[in-house]
Amino acid sequence: MGDRMTVAEADVEDWMIRNGGDVYGGYTVRQALADMPKEQAAKYGITFKD
Repeated sequence: MGDRMTVAEADVEDWMIRNGGDVYGGYTVRQALADMPKEQAAKYGITFKD
């Protein structure tokens, strides 16, 4: 955990499941939201569950 690694873009997969208001997975979206200003990310209103 936390180690950097390099992978080919073709080997990257992501998934997201929405069950009502709960969202599971979506790790690409999580990173995109983390890179946004907090006010902008808050407009999407996504709360992830694990």
